[in-house]
Amino acid sequence: MSGKGISQKDTTKVVITTTIAQKIATDLIAGDFCKKKVDFLQLNIKELEKKVVLKDSIIFNRESKITNLNSIILKKDEMFTMQEEISKTYFKDLRKSKRTTLLYKIFAIIGATATGYYILK
Repeated sequence: MSGKGISQKDTTKVVITTTIAQKIATDLIAGDFCKKKVDFLQLNIKELEKKVVLKDSIIFNRESKITNLNSIILKKDEMFTMQEEISKTYFKDLRKSKRTTLLYKIFAIIGATATGYYILK
């Protein structure tokens, strides 16, 4: 079957005044501008959200570093305290050793003197 094309004619006409046509045109242009502005703002919001995520990750990383550094500081303080205690212990042992050495010297001098005295007698 072959058919012929049927054409339709628009027989209804709307008559508007020039001022109303100008207002419609102005509104259409303003609407197009608003659509573009909305698209632009949505793009800006997406970019800002990306920046916020990036900043949050940077903040988290820095907080982690601060926590790690604080723990290192605590460990160093503990090591320093232990080193002081070891130093005090060594100092006490050194004093004790010096006293013992001094006593040995004194007894050695007394012994040598007594031996010399008995030999000369």
